[in-house]
Amino acid sequence: PYVQNLFCEDVVSWFDTNEIRYIQDVQFSGKSGLTHKFDFSIPKSKKSAERIVQAISNPNRENTQNLIFKWFDTKENRKQSTLIALLNDTEKAVPASINDALCNYGIQIISWNNRQNYSDLLAS
Repeated sequence: PYVQNLFCEDVVSWFDTNEIRYIQDVQFSGKSGLTHKFDFSIPKSKKSAERIVQAISNPNRENTQNLIFKWFDTKENRKQSTLIALLNDTEKAVPASINDALCNYGIQIISWNNRQNYSDLLAS
């Protein structure tokens, strides 16, 4: 949890520096009746639909499965939204199986090392 909090602080700093508007710690109810917390929501604009961002400091199988479940549990209620997984790859590369699993479920991936390539997309 401590590492995750540090990574989220880095994300907040990057969002603020790049003037990306966001709401932190959003919760949505799912089809299961469970409530799921996501790290950030970027509200819709004239150019883009709502984007929900989950920062994953340690991309592994368990975190990936949890994210896929909570997204598909809430996706029906967020029809115009997209999910972005912001993956921390500063210490080690993200395994291809993690990227494949997220892509197979339509979850967009942004690696932390390539985040600057996406700042305009997130700020729009």
